[in-house]
Amino acid sequence: LTQLAPEGQLVAEPGAGQVAWFGHAEENGVPVYVSVRLKIASGTILESETIVVRPTGLPLPFGDPKKLVHYDSFSEILPPERRKPRERMIAVADAYFSTLELNDGHVFAPLAHDCNRVENGVVTTSAAFTAGSNAEGCDAQFKLGIFKINKRIRDRRYPLIDEERGVILATVTFDHANEFDEYRLTNGKMMKTFLKWPNSISIMEIFKIVDGQIVDIEAMFDYVPYGMPAPFKGGAK
Repeated sequence: LTQLAPEGQLVAEPGAGQVAWFGHAEENGVPVYVSVRLKIASGTILESETIVVRPTGLPLPFGDPKKLVHYDSFSEILPPERRKPRERMIAVADAYFSTLELNDGHVFAPLAHDCNRVENGVVTTSAAFTAGSNAEGCDAQFKLGIFKINKRIRDRRYPLIDEERGVILATVTFDHANEFDEYRLTNGKMMKTFLKWPNSISIMEIFKIVDGQIVDIEAMFDYVPYGMPAPFKGGAK
């Protein structure tokens, strides 16, 4: 990386020695998105997990880094009555991935009515995004079954949980189905898939949870070889 943006989304769980940063940089003059998770103990880095998203031309969200805006909510401290314990936060985040897996219109995750999601610098819950042209917002998209292509969401881990701010970080791997060229949404409309080959994506994602509901989401992800094992094991699946 030749240049790292000074601004970024920083989250941490000091008691567990976990810290993560979401932002953008340049790689030999070309913009890239970066997410990094570190585990630190006694001033020594024990784990380092990084995703670098490059503009390869593959079907993947990739926004203009100059227009990237991070959600301020992730830094806001919640009053005690609006917080949830770490076990509930894990359950909420895991329900989100269970909703995305084989997405058929059933929503298992508690979502705020104005829940929004930015992925690789693109607000994918807005009408400007392909999925957003069918429905805007987390809940509406899930109820349409837009993400049926997600055959399996595995290796779910939640290494960083900040109860005070209602922030949880997840690292997961998506395996995509390539057995069909198009599929039917719950409203009867047919939707074509751009993913014509067996592929997986590695994701680092943070959730802001307030009153037990997901309010904001930021994610970075890129393709990895199909079926590639996650670098760190453990978690709900």
